[in-house]
Amino acid sequence: MKHAFFTNSIGVWVYLDSQLEEAKKLINDPDYEVRCPVDMEQFKEQLQQVKMDGEIKRHFNGMLNKVIASALILLLALIAYNMITT
Repeated sequence: MKHAFFTNSIGVWVYLDSQLEEAKKLINDPDYEVRCPVDMEQFKEQLQQVKMDGEIKRHFNGMLNKVIASALILLLALIAYNMITT
């Protein structure tokens, strides 16, 4: 989850939920020493997972749209056929 905090002069973006409280402390006290710095490998892994999840959703949505469009065309064809034959 992403969080953003802004002060008069800086903005701090938090991508990992575990960093949220430390970010708040850092904004309130510029001399605060971060106890749990961001693990860049964990950050990169989570970012990659988010990208993969987004691609999967895009492909699924595209396929779902095609199925719905095909079903609507079939339904319209059946209605038209029924009107012609009766």
